[in-house]
Amino acid sequence: MTGALDPLRWLHRGFIFLLFGAYVLASILPAPGVWMKSISWNSIPVIGKSLTTSLLMLAVLLFNAGLFVDKEHLTALKRRPMLSVAGMLGKGFLAISWIGVLLLALWASPSMSSKTLWISMLAGFAIVSIMPTATSSTAWAQQSNANLALSLGLLLISTMLAPATIPVMKWITSHLPPELNSDRTMESANLFDVGFLATWILIPILLGLLTQACLKRAGTLRIRPWLRTINAINLLLLNYMHGASFLPQCLHPFQPGILGSMLIGVLACCMTAFGVGSLVGRLSKAPDRERLALMFGTGMNNNGMALVLASHFLGEASWIGLTIALCTFGQHVVAALTQNLYGCLTIEPGVSENPNRLETKHNSSVDQNASSMEQQPDIISSESQSVRPRP
Repeated sequence: MTGALDPLRWLHRGFIFLLFGAYVLASILPAPGVWMKSISWNSIPVIGKSLTTSLLMLAVLLFNAGLFVDKEHLTALKRRPMLSVAGMLGKGFLAISWIGVLLLALWASPSMSSKTLWISMLAGFAIVSIMPTATSSTAWAQQSNANLALSLGLLLISTMLAPATIPVMKWITSHLPPELNSDRTMESANLFDVGFLATWILIPILLGLLTQACLKRAGTLRIRPWLRTINAINLLLLNYMHGASFLPQCLHPFQPGILGSMLIGVLACCMTAFGVGSLVGRLSKAPDRERLALMFGTGMNNNGMALVLASHFLGEASWIGLTIALCTFGQHVVAALTQNLYGCLTIEPGVSENPNRLETKHNSSVDQNASSMEQQPDIISSESQSVRPRP
């Protein structure tokens, strides 16, 4: 079985390079991605829209997010409720800040002829900032020896608040100029309804929660490595499909100055998000491991969801799509830097961060915990060894 899992481990270890390769492929061979994105099936009466590949892949992302949020995560959340709330307040502060900067830029730049690129960047940052925490944040937290219970708590709260992104997206897009909304303004208005919210946001999350309840802990743990792989492939395909729609327009002709400016802006945005997580930890006087978990939970967002929503609500807004795609790449780069600078902290003897053991922890003494850590089930140890940054 180990040999069979080696390609999966390689997929997670080289995800950043594969993501970059997906962008390159989208820019030089966009036709397959455009075709995949344009596939549609029978109309769904409840929302009056066609079933598209992008919406299906969005549902898969949210289903996996729901499947990773089980009852042990609720126990983990109860251990540090105030830190989890502080982390969500940090994410809220980031979202409000980017939306405020976007509105200020729109007010200060009534003429959009030369400002479209910068407004698109700010709109991309605002959209990314309102997305829920990415499931890959827990992998980075576990690999960096951060507080996994707190990381799972942030994932739980933000995933449950995912439906709130829809009205916020509607409000943001209503303030964007016609140059960015084009002919999708009226069409996108019909997507912000109860049918869309239930079909593509609530139902996938609830199905994920129901599936993990049916499989129970042992069954869920067995399939999670494969689900991580599905999530990674799903995110790579999403970035390729949507990149094929806007990258050829952005890169032909090649404009190194503009692309360099966007890359610097994206890295600054991602570093700011991680910095806010660190600041929240310092203000909360949290230990190092909790502060590191806050950095990953605050700095990493579900940008696959952002790509799908931006595409459906704004059409082919090339520079906004490119900004979101670069944020996907940038947050993994900053996460790797954070791990190298602050990760691999020393675990105190007798302390276990496996959330699946939280329910029984209070029944054991410190010495019993220390001895039980030496007898972890093979499935847990193999998973922790194979966990790598994942989307």
